[in-house]
Amino acid sequence: MPAIKTIPELLSFVWDNPHSDFYKKKYEAAGFTKGNVLKPDNFAKLPPLIRAELESTPPDERLFVKKEDVEFVAYTSGTTSGNPLVIYFSEIENHYFDPTLGTDARRILVVHPPLARNFGHTFVKQCRQAKNKCTPIFADFQNLLNSAVIAAKVKADAICTLPTLAFDLAKHIEKYYDPKAIKLIIVSSETLTAAKREILAEKFPNAKIANVYGNAEVGQFFFYPCKKMMDEKSDKFHVLNPPIMKTELVNGELVITCANNLATPLIRYRTGDYFEIVEENCSCGTPGPVLAMSGRDKIDRLRIGGVEIKVADVEKIFMPILNLTGDKYQLHFYEVDSDSGLKVKTVVEILKESKPAMFSESDISSSILKHLLDNWVLAPGTTLRNAVDKGSFTFPEIKFVDEFSLKSGKMRRLVGHFDEK
Repeated sequence: MPAIKTIPELLSFVWDNPHSDFYKKKYEAAGFTKGNVLKPDNFAKLPPLIRAELESTPPDERLFVKKEDVEFVAYTSGTTSGNPLVIYFSEIENHYFDPTLGTDARRILVVHPPLARNFGHTFVKQCRQAKNKCTPIFADFQNLLNSAVIAAKVKADAICTLPTLAFDLAKHIEKYYDPKAIKLIIVSSETLTAAKREILAEKFPNAKIANVYGNAEVGQFFFYPCKKMMDEKSDKFHVLNPPIMKTELVNGELVITCANNLATPLIRYRTGDYFEIVEENCSCGTPGPVLAMSGRDKIDRLRIGGVEIKVADVEKIFMPILNLTGDKYQLHFYEVDSDSGLKVKTVVEILKESKPAMFSESDISSSILKHLLDNWVLAPGTTLRNAVDKGSFTFPEIKFVDEFSLKSGKMRRLVGHFDEK
């Protein structure tokens, strides 16, 4: 089937589709006729697609090609919703993504669970399609020592991974290979805060750090930095277009339209991730606006007790005490009743494996608690100690655990145990 290149073609494809009436029923229920759906001025009025709709609809009922034309089936991790989402994929002729991001890196060590689980073969295709042809080396994200040995044997010069895995991999690369041989670090799937970027830059001193963005629903990375952005060490993105036909920001939330995968086309799909336009164009010459991520709601930011907790601020506060906590810590927030009303309770979980052997848990807890009380600024002019003194927060609780209360394939730094208003 020929590629769909315009939004009217896409809307006609889903409305008249002989295999699925998923979108037709959705739009008719919202009062649209085919004629109204195809009017360009009405596109922004079409009801957005949300993940819950895909989860609640059996995959075969939202399949827009013949069953024999399904090339593979992927699924999301279910990290955010707790419910994996199954996505059918038809053949995709061109992914348009250059895994080298314009650098001279050519051998990419892939230590990336979502790629290994679902999209390894499509990433191979992207590497071979790219102007700068490169070779992916799929390593073992469950055995980072082996991954470092593999990197040494093939002389890898780039790594594609998650930020937290990059930190753990670095010590093995230092022992079995050479961190200075790595020219490019491609990270995704977790928020790359300034604190994490600083750590990565120290561990891989010669590497450009590329923060890229994609999701399993699209099946690839589609936001990426140019050389200028990497040189400036900024977390800005260009939009890869195609495969993204249209990018919208609705109250800050990223809403995308994509027809690259005809088995499961996405029309006005709400990603749950939040961005902002920071520049109308980039001096590198790439057309289109420049975006920056402002966070994933309830993952990168929580609002409790009238205070917004941001993961970037938390990691900045913990940077000076990583010698005590390591990078394996997780913050849990609760609303608790007291005689004076609701208070915010904070529990800091630290993996026991990260604890320095020369210090006792009580000594470490005391040092962490003092640091947080005096240095964590919850609002202008208000430290955590001020909030405790005023009775809106309790003293934080420090726990050393064998594993986090919330287990996830991706690092979850903030966990809210309350209903956000």
